[in-house]
Amino acid sequence: MIRFEGTLTPAIYRRGLAVSGGSMPLVGLALTVAGVINLCFADLTAPVSWAMPSFLLIFGVTLLFMPRMTVTRAFATDKLLSEPITGEADEQGVRMEIAHGRSDLPWAMMHKVVVTPTLVIIYQSAQLLRIVPREFFADEESWEAFRRLAAAAPSVAKPPRGPIRVVLLWIVIIVAVFVVWTLFKG
Repeated sequence: MIRFEGTLTPAIYRRGLAVSGGSMPLVGLALTVAGVINLCFADLTAPVSWAMPSFLLIFGVTLLFMPRMTVTRAFATDKLLSEPITGEADEQGVRMEIAHGRSDLPWAMMHKVVVTPTLVIIYQSAQLLRIVPREFFADEESWEAFRRLAAAAPSVAKPPRGPIRVVLLWIVIIVAVFVVWTLFKG
């Protein structure tokens, strides 16, 4: 039985979101750069030429700040996130307890489990996740044993699509919007 305890902080939660939604800041940065470059070439005397570059810039900046805004909103609206968590894990699953309830999460029922050097993210479904960071464990042995258990957990999720595919999809969307905008502009 591997025991752990701790409290989620915004920094830990942000690390967990960075693992689960890693390509969003990259896409946001690409859109921001594209927006700035396009604004440099926009005709300042024709405000209509600012539309697409402004959209790219605003959307890109929004994607860049979205993870931080998500964490801030989550901790402002969900008081249970900052409650102390105690738990234990074994070959059958993970049990977590806070002052207001208990969760028994069998490994076989999990959507997927993501193991990184500093976090284990247990997905109950595609959108509901539990973050268990290294900081929750008393020693390195317990942490490594927990990581081994999590890595051996069966996954019912489809293999993730590569980040290249996501970036290429965004490029296709941006090019399509630009082509349509150019056709209707003239």
